[in-house]
Amino acid sequence: MSAMEGGSSHNPQPQEVLPPGNADHGTLGDKIVIALVGLPARGKTYIAKKLQRYLSFFHGAPTRVFHLETYRKKRFSERNESDFSFLSDETKEREVCVLDALNDIKDFIESKSNIIFVESVCEDQTIVEQNIRATKLNLPTYHGMSEDSAIEDFRNRILNNTSHYQTMCEADKDFSWIKTVDGGKQVVLNKIFGYLPGRIASFVMNLHTTPKSIYLTRHGESNYNVKQKIGGDTELSPHGEEFATCLARWVQDNVDEDEDEDEDEDEDEDEDEDKDEDEDKDKDKDKDKDKDKDKDKDED
Repeated sequence: MSAMEGGSSHNPQPQEVLPPGNADHGTLGDKIVIALVGLPARGKTYIAKKLQRYLSFFHGAPTRVFHLETYRKKRFSERNESDFSFLSDETKEREVCVLDALNDIKDFIESKSNIIFVESVCEDQTIVEQNIRATKLNLPTYHGMSEDSAIEDFRNRILNNTSHYQTMCEADKDFSWIKTVDGGKQVVLNKIFGYLPGRIASFVMNLHTTPKSIYLTRHGESNYNVKQKIGGDTELSPHGEEFATCLARWVQDNVDEDEDEDEDEDEDEDEDEDKDEDEDKDKDKDKDKDKDKDKDKDED
């Protein structure tokens, strides 16, 4: 059947171009490689999996996650997990695993692609500690190991990576990258152009790598509910008013209490910082007094 059969020149049937399918919506089949950058326990795996679900579900894009650790375990499963020499750029093992991953990526995208680096930076040690306890302690590596020993081992892994790690900066201005700091408190974009890269940036900006509480509730009973009518914007019934009052009291007793605790912690940290600053000022004043005394002695 030709494109003109069953339709007009303005609306041919069947159409030659199918509705959006595999990444066609707004991207025309663009190939994008998202490279996650960051030290361990910064949420890289979490971000990668969330991006994969988002791009696949909302944009119909075929996606796949390539994890270097997976290739290392396939090739060198006998290696001691605590031996961090694998992370050195000079080791043959690392070169083999990187080449395996790159070859799989090339086979997957099958053509020229754009690269976007997504970096997760976290200087807040509280967040890092939470990530270690929430995700890393359950790794097969630490089965049968005490919690303290596992945490210490993973901290050593972070220290070893730190010596090889370089953050994205002004020197990398020719590349496309997204940097998120301390779980989204700050986000920096560089050379992000186009529909899908823009959606990726927006998604990363709204990600939280730390646990968040979400409360869902429906409205109280309305007058239309009593009459079994659907729709409209009627007022609450007496029972609905009672429900609203009880809900407000519960939120005040439970949700606000959690927020107050967070604010108290922040205030305590600010007070500690103020105390440290005051102590430093007092020390400086004492030094100035000692200098003045020494000058007076010299003059005498």
